[in-house]
Amino acid sequence: TWEGSSGSTTPTLTLQQSTNGTDWETATDNQPNWTGTGSTQTYTYTGLPKYNEDGVLYQYRVIETVPDGYDVYYVDGIATDVGDNQSEKEPDTPVENLDIRNVKRGELTVSKQVTGNRGYYTQQFDFSVTFTLPEGFNNANGWPTISYTKTNADGTTTTVEKAFTGNTLIVTFTLAHGESITFTNLPGDTAYEVTETNNYGHSLSPEGENGTIPAGDTAEADFINHRSGGGGGDTPDPDEPDPDIPDEPTPGEDI
Repeated sequence: TWEGSSGSTTPTLTLQQSTNGTDWETATDNQPNWTGTGSTQTYTYTGLPKYNEDGVLYQYRVIETVPDGYDVYYVDGIATDVGDNQSEKEPDTPVENLDIRNVKRGELTVSKQVTGNRGYYTQQFDFSVTFTLPEGFNNANGWPTISYTKTNADGTTTTVEKAFTGNTLIVTFTLAHGESITFTNLPGDTAYEVTETNNYGHSLSPEGENGTIPAGDTAEADFINHRSGGGGGDTPDPDEPDPDIPDEPTPGEDI
């Protein structure tokens, strides 16, 4: 099963067999027959032995070479008996990873707007985002490395990479009016929660600040800060203290 668009090529599978569930060997060098199109496809291996030469029941295991840009989730199952093995007295042939689900990676974009005649339009507002991988992700996938690119108000960009070392990853960053940040290579169905940790005296109206990463698509979180009052113009009240302006990050640090 494909989520977030089907792969452009048929996946490569490896079929292994074992009599003890520990020592595995290649069952066949042949690829299975594939049927179906679109998001659901079915593969079939035929002519596989149910027992070894000593009469010991085989169990099988399927391993996929995961297509680029996807993650894999497996569900165990039972092989279908054919021919002389179709007796109710015959034991089931277990198959590890019989059902295969490929989920395409996605993105998250966080954008910032400031409104009001007393808004701090050049202020870098502080943010934090927490990503939580889907349940069972690490059963068959390694910890992912994501990238995030900040687009500054002048159009310049800065990109940083950061790797998961567990099921949760926290990234801190700053955004000013008209700026955005896009996180890429996020596993589909990853949960996210974006928090503005300092609003510098502005009211906050967020949209899409939490949710899940759509497979093969982009989630969007928009943060609008508003500050208005007497005095006119876009200059803050001179009697109020200036906000703390965070230092620019050094190369390799969060942005």
